[in-house]
Amino acid sequence: MERLIVSGGKPLEGTVRVGGSKNAALPLIFATILTENACTIENLPAIRDVEISLEILAAMGASIRYLDRTTVEIGTRALKPILPPPHLVAALRASTYLMGAMLGRFGRAYVQDFGGCNFSPRPIDMHLYAAEALGAWRQGDTLFASQGLTGAILAFDKVSVGATVNALLMASAAKGTTVIENAACEPHVENLIVFLRSMGAQILRIGSSLVVEGRPLHGGRCSVVGDMIEGGTYLLAGLATGGCVTVTGCEGEHLSAFLSLLSGGGARVLIRDGRIALSGALSSPILIKTAPYPAFPTDLQPQTAAVLAAHMGGIVTEGVFPHRFGYLSALETMGLSFVKNGSTAYIFPSRLIPATVTATDLRGGAALLLAALSAKGESVIEGASYILRGYEDIVEKFSTLGADIKLIKENEKGS
Repeated sequence: MERLIVSGGKPLEGTVRVGGSKNAALPLIFATILTENACTIENLPAIRDVEISLEILAAMGASIRYLDRTTVEIGTRALKPILPPPHLVAALRASTYLMGAMLGRFGRAYVQDFGGCNFSPRPIDMHLYAAEALGAWRQGDTLFASQGLTGAILAFDKVSVGATVNALLMASAAKGTTVIENAACEPHVENLIVFLRSMGAQILRIGSSLVVEGRPLHGGRCSVVGDMIEGGTYLLAGLATGGCVTVTGCEGEHLSAFLSLLSGGGARVLIRDGRIALSGALSSPILIKTAPYPAFPTDLQPQTAAVLAAHMGGIVTEGVFPHRFGYLSALETMGLSFVKNGSTAYIFPSRLIPATVTATDLRGGAALLLAALSAKGESVIEGASYILRGYEDIVEKFSTLGADIKLIKENEKGS
């Protein structure tokens, strides 16, 4: 098991460039299944989730060729509609996108044990609703659309990024017009739309709806949008340690709700020339409620909670994944004082202390890392593999900011 050793209590200062968005990269990778022609994806982050996605495609017959460190060409002409490797699918929540892509191209897909971080129940009922509305039917663990998919009106009862992505994949390959009502509008969803358009799809956004005209799809090219969650995590690290961190490579507009809330709590935010800087301290408790974009992002909720503990505390209400508070017990070991009531956690100002804790999901693990950077002394974070799933070159980047951090792998020894 990989673990991070952190000697905290030092203000972090400097500039870090974020990589491509994990949440954007994975839909783009699986979207390449829709065409026989080669596709090129730029600005891919060097993270484990990307590696697993590419391994899944390669196991199904795709060719993977890196043109440089962050650019990959994916050829799916030889890809077959076989059962994807279960152990890889179970390691990745985004493997749900195999359903939409495989149905769109082959008229057959498999319902498997889709994995990912186990911080909250995440059913696939909306994904299945979209598939069935477009003409697919289920027999056991297999979805069929032997005559192809046909456009339809999809009325989602709530906003879901995953269901929107799968609906876009299927609708782009379907015959006729599909309307996706109550569609997600996160930057990574818009990134997928740009890619699908480059492949020949016709997609129009009208308010909260997407209108998709299915077309024969060809090869496309797209660059992965900068990772706003990675950027937000590094900005919070500066705030947690009493320093000032500047990030480049992501859009300030994508973090507007997050930055506005911190600014309202007393932190100093500066956005200029493609750079975002955060410094100062939170002078009052903060009230957070996560919701679909453009509201406060759920993927920054755990990290922000860790920072609230180091300042004036606050109230966190989780509106996307109500059970996303598993990290709090580990933070309690590090001195966090809190009370949880349903989907709301009351975070009290706390003196964070070093400890040995275990990460059990990606963003909760990042919260433990921020707490370790804030606490004076040496902390050990077991289960670092969860964190590495979504943060590119995390040790190197934190080191450039002045952090004392190292990664210990299973076959290595270290203190």
